[in-house]
Amino acid sequence: MKLVLAVSGGVDSVVMLHSFAASDGFADFSGVTENTSSEVIVAHFDHGLRQESAADARFVGGLAKKYSLSYEQESGELASNSEEAARNARWAFLKLVADGRGAVATAHHKDDALETLCINMLRGTNRWGLAPLRDQPGVVRPLRSKSKAEIYEYAALHRLEFVEDSSNASDRYLRNRLRRYIVPQLERLGSDQKLRAIMNDSLVRNQEIDTLLDSVVSTHILTKTDVSLTVDRSFLRSLPPDLLPEVCNYLCKQLAFPNISSAQYQKLQTFVQTKHTGKVFQLGSGFEVKIKRECVAFSYTN
Repeated sequence: MKLVLAVSGGVDSVVMLHSFAASDGFADFSGVTENTSSEVIVAHFDHGLRQESAADARFVGGLAKKYSLSYEQESGELASNSEEAARNARWAFLKLVADGRGAVATAHHKDDALETLCINMLRGTNRWGLAPLRDQPGVVRPLRSKSKAEIYEYAALHRLEFVEDSSNASDRYLRNRLRRYIVPQLERLGSDQKLRAIMNDSLVRNQEIDTLLDSVVSTHILTKTDVSLTVDRSFLRSLPPDLLPEVCNYLCKQLAFPNISSAQYQKLQTFVQTKHTGKVFQLGSGFEVKIKRECVAFSYTN
């Protein structure tokens, strides 16, 4: 089994990698490594959006060598400079490296979760958008309980070198604006704790709903791997319009497709209900849904 460590070279992922190699428990890999420790791979995706990105890739490759771990890298000259396009391309690569035989570990921490909740609420979200960056099938978050401050403290204690993404200083991106201006105000007012309570409550409720969904929907899944699944086409077309987006959401989460907006799920609903055999719906870079004669296929494409 594989454990794929997604390492950008930034402080979060460098700390995750070091903690894994040191087995010191700061990054919580409990329940993962005993089942996925036969092959560990450091994976890095170079988006090609910054001049220094090639140097970042070399830095991560050097870390993999330092810790005597396998290294996989892919470079992509993305046509779009959007956060969504970059995230989708990165996830498509990571899932291919995992190859359906293990888990992808990302270095998201609890401050990331708060920022993502704010982004989801601003853009409009489904119920899972209220409990972001959770563990999913094939995806684990070993630093989820740690704050950014704790991560920096760990890096300083162990004298770890890491790279700084120059784009993090730009107000062009919504996440950066939230991180620099909004989240500090939420923390000052104590509202961040209220939002974290919403995340925790939503996580529990979502798990209960998904347990009910699983008991029904799983019986109509015809085939499933870590990178694709097919579901009975007649079952999907028999669902009430208000329920179909929920079921499509559930199916996408089985493959750990990254953040798909409510608007996309609404478009997907219309596509599944109305399109003929052979038609393809692109959910994002590297993800698609295809209508087949007897089934609907959800899959990674790269």
